[in-house]
Amino acid sequence: MQSHSEGNALLESGWWCLDFNITSDHCRWPGITCNQLGAVVEISPPLYCTDKSSIRNLNFSYFPNLIRLVLDGNGVTRSIPHEIGNLSPLVLLNLSYNHLLDQIPSALGLLTNLTHLDLTHNSIFGPIPSTIGLLANLKKFSLADNPTYGYIPPEIGNLKNLHYLDTSRNQLIGEIPSFLSNLIQLESLRLHENQINGSIPNKIGNSRSLSFLSISRNQLMGPLPSSLDNLTKFGEIPSTIGNLRQLNIMDLSYNNLSGQIPDSVACLPSRPLIIVNDNSLLAKIHQCSSSSPDQLSGNDNSTCHGECFRPHKANVVLHYMEICIPVGMFLVFSILGFLFLSRKASFLQHEDKALKNGDVFSMWNYDGKIAFENIIEATQDFDFRYCIGTGGYGSVYRAQLPGGKVVALKKLHGLEAEEPTFDKCFKNEVKMLTGIRHKNIVKLHGFCLHKRSMLLVYEYVERGSLFCMLRNDDEAVELDWAKRISILRVIANALSYIHEYSLPIVHRDISSNIILLNSEMEGFLSGF
Repeated sequence: MQSHSEGNALLESGWWCLDFNITSDHCRWPGITCNQLGAVVEISPPLYCTDKSSIRNLNFSYFPNLIRLVLDGNGVTRSIPHEIGNLSPLVLLNLSYNHLLDQIPSALGLLTNLTHLDLTHNSIFGPIPSTIGLLANLKKFSLADNPTYGYIPPEIGNLKNLHYLDTSRNQLIGEIPSFLSNLIQLESLRLHENQINGSIPNKIGNSRSLSFLSISRNQLMGPLPSSLDNLTKFGEIPSTIGNLRQLNIMDLSYNNLSGQIPDSVACLPSRPLIIVNDNSLLAKIHQCSSSSPDQLSGNDNSTCHGECFRPHKANVVLHYMEICIPVGMFLVFSILGFLFLSRKASFLQHEDKALKNGDVFSMWNYDGKIAFENIIEATQDFDFRYCIGTGGYGSVYRAQLPGGKVVALKKLHGLEAEEPTFDKCFKNEVKMLTGIRHKNIVKLHGFCLHKRSMLLVYEYVERGSLFCMLRNDDEAVELDWAKRISILRVIANALSYIHEYSLPIVHRDISSNIILLNSEMEGFLSGF
């Protein structure tokens, strides 16, 4: 009886096309998963049947065993009903990239088993309900791209298992709450493009797991934390950020921050990419073994390999001595070294060092830095056997890294890499791509700037391009019309995302060659 009721409730939702071959057994419908007892545990309707359907069309009371509700990109409308709180076993709720309206219902706090909550890219407004803090098992919470306003509720500090928090591109106000430091497992914090003011809290250094911090395009300024009583500059970056040993990217751009980037950030072993556009920050990077000028992006005040400071009057002579004596000794020994070492030997030594270590190499999300020589080994010096595609700007290689991860390497053509302006263009492209976060856009894992090569390291998508799939008669059979329409919808959604991005992107090369398919025939946009 329950099985029959579930089937009727699914039909009444309007999420399955009437012309689709609907059998009497709803457990065999596309997007439906049932347990061994025949009860529905997952609902993920086909994308091509749900355009502009209301989420309220689904009677939640008929699905007491539902664990996953996935409606991303389905075009569902209206507000999230309070009845959704009856789905107590729910673990994953994905309502992203739809047309949902109204506020987040407080009833979501009843879903205490929830680990993933994604409300990205809707029209949800109003404050974030405090009941979100009741979701003790929550690992991922994304509310990006909504007109939500108000403060970040302090109850979010109760989410001890949270790994990912994204409230970017909203209308949130107030300061960055210090209670975020309670989230000891937090790996990614994205608060950019809000109306957040004040200073960066001192306690943010307690979030030792943090590897991605983005707070750009806010109104941050304010004083230094009181714990840094030996510094008095208004609005500097707290030195305790240097405690974030796993930090890979820190985006502080488009605020009103001033003062000095602390030594502790410059000398981090992870060599983070620091984006500081449109601030008045003074960068001070010592000759740390792992630091590089390429760590800094978009700041005209940055200086490298030395100290920058403003001495107090009482210590002027001492500071000049501290500068002049080491600099003088350095110049003397440099001249002597130049006279005794042959130019050829110096050149060969520099070449060997460059080939071994690379100029800049950064990988995000799993292995930190990976030496250039590992890339050479994985592709046998970019042997043609590993080449899986060639385009106007470069060739793409399949490479299995030492940890077993398979990636796609986009190696730019040599003539392009030798252009004087290409280095800057390359860095600008990397900076742009790091901000793209869409499930159907091929993910950028990292990059490499090397004397021999310029590389972009992308997510590897197993089945290759849609073009090759359609050219092969045997493989093309797998792409029935339902799958083809589904691919078109997700690619259109991805294009809409980059067109509406904070810095809109025009792809200019859309074809079946740059649409990639994974093992489940899901489409991914590539070719950036």
